[in-house]
Amino acid sequence: MITLIGTPAVVVDSEVSPEEYSYLLATESPVLFTFQKVDANVVGVTEATSPYADMIEIEHDAGEIVEAGTKVYVFDSLYGEMIEYTAAGGDDGYIYINDEYEARFASDWLYIIVPDNTPNAYIEVRLKVNDVYLDNTIRYTYNTKGVAVCDISRFLQAEISIDKVGTYSNVNDAETNQSGKFELEYRERYDGDSSTWVEEGSEWYYVYAVRSKEQGSNLWEFWDIIGQENLFNQFAYPVWWIGSPFDIQFWWNPKYAALELTRNNYDASGSLLSTQTETLDDDGLGYLNSIRIDEDLIEATCDYITLEFAEP
Repeated sequence: MITLIGTPAVVVDSEVSPEEYSYLLATESPVLFTFQKVDANVVGVTEATSPYADMIEIEHDAGEIVEAGTKVYVFDSLYGEMIEYTAAGGDDGYIYINDEYEARFASDWLYIIVPDNTPNAYIEVRLKVNDVYLDNTIRYTYNTKGVAVCDISRFLQAEISIDKVGTYSNVNDAETNQSGKFELEYRERYDGDSSTWVEEGSEWYYVYAVRSKEQGSNLWEFWDIIGQENLFNQFAYPVWWIGSPFDIQFWWNPKYAALELTRNNYDASGSLLSTQTETLDDDGLGYLNSIRIDEDLIEATCDYITLEFAEP
């Protein structure tokens, strides 16, 4: 059995129920999904009796899975880590280890890993990108503690090009070469296995962007554009060279079926010169979008422009 224990999702609003997560990811950073192999769930932990007196008896739900001398790992939830033991023996549904018993083990020990229990075991992952399954699946192997860390970033990168979309004639264009969506499915595989695919359950979105290892791949600051100022531009105040094409980008959260853009033009003293409000083309929903700035709508005395997003 395998369990998904880690994804790149980030909580963006803990004040609502259920909590709202960001599922927007940068393609040029590690995109990690972490799985835990579980060979047996712990049913109970007690002090053993003869012939294993002064040892620990672990009752589990997986039948006979060890012999004397087998290396096992027990997950201790108090410390959040796997503890390594060598089994002194095992019967049907029981493992015996030579250590000092603690009463807390009955609630803190949760599951058991036996590294050699399933020969040639691995995780198989497949991706559905923009509603189409990729031709190839991906294989990942476990470490000795039964953990598989699956980085799918290189497969998202294969879906990306730097080519922009559009002709600077529309209010907004969806950058379908630089963004999209995907779903993930997984299954455990080993000799003689025929397991079915399990859906991870979330719809993920990706954008051609870079994050540091410390930041992680999640672009949570750009998840919600309404009431925010987090546009996809390199500078805090991007400069427009008059006479050249100019656009600025944002990611359209699909929870908004429609968006309205208001542009405000100001002169150097901060006085409002004009306001233009337009409904954006919803072909951009779920994608990175480029907003064209129309030179014909810019006054000669305009010094800067602000953008505001709202639902119509």
